[in-house]
Amino acid sequence: MPKTNGQIHREMLMRNVAGATAQTTLGTLEKRYYQGQSGIAGNSLSNQEQVTLRKIITTAGGTPRSNFLSDLYAQACAAKGLPVSKFMNQNKRTLELSL
Repeated sequence: MPKTNGQIHREMLMRNVAGATAQTTLGTLEKRYYQGQSGIAGNSLSNQEQVTLRKIITTAGGTPRSNFLSDLYAQACAAKGLPVSKFMNQNKRTLELSL
């Protein structure tokens, strides 16, 4: 049975957050991951997610062209040479499998 997007998201966070355990809540994992990636503490998770995606794009040599998460996920996939879908959830899944 294929993994759900939620399972893939949690597994990516578990791989990238030091000290994470199976008992660590999803909210805590997201907060620690996005704060660590964005370097910003105290902002909303959505804002930290945008900053993280912008960092992924620029690190790969691209230039972010939007503030919308759907566009940023597509741009991040393209910048990393991954397949790009017209659906945000698919782009997020593809990107998270590569991180």
